[in-house]
Amino acid sequence: MEKITLLSTNYDDYHLGFEVQATTPQFLSWDMTYDEIIALPCVEWDAPLFSDFEIHDDYFFKYPVRVGNILLHQFGFCLRYDQPTNMAVQTYYAESEKGVSKWDFQQVHHQLARHLTFESQAHFHQNGSSSFYKNEIAFTVGYYGEPQYQQLYFLCNHR
Repeated sequence: MEKITLLSTNYDDYHLGFEVQATTPQFLSWDMTYDEIIALPCVEWDAPLFSDFEIHDDYFFKYPVRVGNILLHQFGFCLRYDQPTNMAVQTYYAESEKGVSKWDFQQVHHQLARHLTFESQAHFHQNGSSSFYKNEIAFTVGYYGEPQYQQLYFLCNHR
């Protein structure tokens, strides 16, 4: 599945932060503020197509990011215009390309279940999501199963 890769290594650092896979990998804490993260050279602003209608800015890491045993090829976050920037980034996210299967969702679910505490699972028609946590960080993997989507999403946020 593109944009989300399961690693065969056995990292158990989900709750501590994530590792940017730059030439020299850099491990970043979940507690870093918007100001600190945005200032990093490995983060870039994603210019909106229609800036007149935007209520937030999107930022993405220039390199893949490892969260535990999951490699995310487009990891980012939003910053609302009215949000303070001296607080920890509240939610990071990644999405797969379209065309993934429910089996892919189950593989990511099982990868998270090996290292994190299960919190909840929801299913609605062809969609589903699973939530996990460790310490104060929550991890959610979800699946849009309708044929026009068939896409995974991955969220990391403070509880």
